[in-house]
Amino acid sequence: MAHNGSMLGLWLVRDRAGLPLLAKVQNEVYVLAFSAAYRATRACEALGAEGAPFLVVAANVRDVVESARADGARGFIVDYDTTLARFASAHPLPIATPSATAAR
Repeated sequence: MAHNGSMLGLWLVRDRAGLPLLAKVQNEVYVLAFSAAYRATRACEALGAEGAPFLVVAANVRDVVESARADGARGFIVDYDTTLARFASAHPLPIATPSATAAR
């Protein structure tokens, strides 16, 4: 999967309250996103967090981005590897999603 700055098609880990798994990097907050559900589950287990994979699709991307922004997230990190402490890519949160733009 190409990491093109869109959250569409990525998996997040959400807890029972529906909040995403967040990471703090150099005093900035990021949502952890993964290219596959098994990667999300593996990271969740390795970090000792509770939650389940949640797929970001066109129907929910606006809510996901707005929720992340409300939680103080600046962007999202794709495929964080807990063993190597590195990730595939990082992106800012989208300024506006297609559905948000169309609603204006």
